[in-house]
Amino acid sequence: MDDVTGVFKKPFNEQVAFFRNKLKKLRPTTSSADPEYQKTAHDKAFMVAGAQCADLLSDFAAAVDKAIAQGTGLGEFQKDFDKIVDRHGWAHTGDRNWRSSVIYNTNLSTSYAAGRLAQIHEAGFSHMVYKHSRTVENPRLAHVALDGTTLPIDDPFWDTHYPPNGWGCQCRVVGISRPSDARRYADEPKYTAPKLEKDPLTGLPQGVSRGWDYKPGGTVVDEVRILTAKLPKLPARIGAAMGDSMPESFAEKISERLDEFVDTHIDSDRPQNKSMVAGHISVKHLEKIEKQGIKLKSAEIVVDEDSVRHALRTKDHTPVPVSWYKRLPEHLKNADVVILDQSQRIPVLIYLFNTLPQPSKIAIKLNFREKIEELDYGVRKTKKAKRDFNRLRTAHHIGDIGSLKNQPGHKILEGEI
Repeated sequence: MDDVTGVFKKPFNEQVAFFRNKLKKLRPTTSSADPEYQKTAHDKAFMVAGAQCADLLSDFAAAVDKAIAQGTGLGEFQKDFDKIVDRHGWAHTGDRNWRSSVIYNTNLSTSYAAGRLAQIHEAGFSHMVYKHSRTVENPRLAHVALDGTTLPIDDPFWDTHYPPNGWGCQCRVVGISRPSDARRYADEPKYTAPKLEKDPLTGLPQGVSRGWDYKPGGTVVDEVRILTAKLPKLPARIGAAMGDSMPESFAEKISERLDEFVDTHIDSDRPQNKSMVAGHISVKHLEKIEKQGIKLKSAEIVVDEDSVRHALRTKDHTPVPVSWYKRLPEHLKNADVVILDQSQRIPVLIYLFNTLPQPSKIAIKLNFREKIEELDYGVRKTKKAKRDFNRLRTAHHIGDIGSLKNQPGHKILEGEI
């Protein structure tokens, strides 16, 4: 099996982020035939076939993370592999070179594919072009036949044929904005999905190996895009219900993007009018807000670059820790008290927290109208749009939560002061 390092070269942020998100769940398996080991399970958990000990998995996870994040080669990983095997006395299948190569190349190629998929979605490309690697010494004819296949990014073809399509596969995809752009990457683009016969042994389309008929990173990318791409367009009630129905992991994924967004804009003094969806207002709070005579235009909560600087660089108040701010999508669900403040021209939703060393508040302006260039969880749009949204304005420590009790225009929606 060829070392994929020479093909995929330097790691990139989305690739590293995808892999590190998997490290939150280390999943023991008995073998590659274990149902828990199959297909999309690799999007959300780190596993090594036959590795059942938590310490063993943890060491392998650290070694693979080093290989991906630092771009070290197979030789360096094999040194780590030998140390881990000796330390744990792991009786792995296959010889040392084959086993270490499988672990290394599989994680590098799938994390690369998932990272590229995230980039393609974020850039707003409408189509993908299948590219067969010309560096492969013994190409698979079925993969060669797919070269130049150009289809919309949501075409069912990619659900089974988004590369890699087997062990050691070095095929890749390129994102494009218009179908005609495919001519830059293929001599004869194919604009219809190929009709492939099924392998009689696996039941899969020709050229797709068993266990590889899925889209690496697809479940992660699709999950976050479902909500953030639609929230700005949905009526508030529908958007709130949709947000409430998303799994717990969704807020964690948005936090990862907010982490990057904050790092990019906190020290920047050149306004770029960038923003991102950082969460939503829940149905229970939305209903109580409506009872106070306020009809929200949408349920989305937006963070923009100005609000980041206002919250974290101001001299007017004591900001919350940056690390805490970056996890706002998760904190929004766990406020101790929620207050609607109608004392100002623009109503404000206030979330109060007693969990930090000092009592803290998050303030969100409701139905705030402004022209911004939307990122919508990283999907950049070319036009600046002026519309109403709920803008997260600030997050800072306050002296005493009790000081907000019985304030004119304040209505407690949840909790007690």
